[in-house]
Amino acid sequence: MLLSEVIIESETDQNITISKDSWKKIQDEVLKTEKNLTKADFKNYVGKIKLSIDPLKYQKSIRNDW
Repeated sequence: MLLSEVIIESETDQNITISKDSWKKIQDEVLKTEKNLTKADFKNYVGKIKLSIDPLKYQKSIRNDW
């Protein structure tokens, strides 16, 4: 769904009211996207790190710098 397809019913500096039909289309798009996600989609963001220092000691040392 393109943003140009969203029907704006009213607009202020802090709020935008869209039509119920537009909202339903947005929800459907989000659900389609969520359903199509696989483990492979997340592989680029998964991993582990090795630390040479104890994480709590590092955290305390950083906090002491302030």
